[in-house]
Amino acid sequence: MQVTPINRLGKKSKMLDILFQQFPEFEAWIEPFAGSGSVGINVTAKFKFMNDLDDNIFDCWEVMTSESSKEKLISYIECTPYSDTIFKVLCKQTPKDKIEKVAIFLIGSNWGYLCQPSTLTFGLCDAKSHLTKKIEDCFLQVSKGGMAWSCKPYLQFLQSIALRDGADIQKSFIYCDPPYLNTKNNYKTPKWGIEDLEALVEACVKNGCKFAISEFESPTILEIAKKYGLNVVYLGERRNIKKERIEVLLTNYRNNQIRLL
Repeated sequence: MQVTPINRLGKKSKMLDILFQQFPEFEAWIEPFAGSGSVGINVTAKFKFMNDLDDNIFDCWEVMTSESSKEKLISYIECTPYSDTIFKVLCKQTPKDKIEKVAIFLIGSNWGYLCQPSTLTFGLCDAKSHLTKKIEDCFLQVSKGGMAWSCKPYLQFLQSIALRDGADIQKSFIYCDPPYLNTKNNYKTPKWGIEDLEALVEACVKNGCKFAISEFESPTILEIAKKYGLNVVYLGERRNIKKERIEVLLTNYRNNQIRLL
């Protein structure tokens, strides 16, 4: 599996195998909350439409898909000392251009404790080389083409994808990994609540495609699933900061799934 250089709380890179087992067949992949891109970059699809409202994410992918800008990004990271003092100054300064903005974002999320640009972490690996290798590997993957990125509110993104007829709808799949209810995150996006989640479910239902939404199990989530007639697929436990939570998928389809409510 391809590991992306974007490090975020809630990243799905460690649970891709079990996630992919629950997805239906599709030709077009539609992801309104792409985040690190760890899910979308690893799926096999003829078309990939990726979106995230956080402009840091969009800028990362824009820079990493260009050979020249990718080289400048790697050079910036290689020339940055792995120092606690430098780290604190760097993560607070205003970037002078997009290359520096992306470099500071990636350095902060990869070298900082809990993906935050506040406390530099030290470990038994060369963090600088590890980050630049992920950037190189990611470039090789995305430079093959077939992936389109945007930076819009999810509803505008869904409306911008032209599905001409029922055949297009049948070939398309929407995967949503929005901010989870009652959790902390480091996303540069508006606050997310129950009303927002319900609005997302309604938008997906109206769209007509098969869809899956990731969340943690809770009485609220089970009630929403019941209200909209959705399946609840239990994927197993995942640690969120200091808590063990049960990861679930809300789906409008059945696909030899592990467990349904």
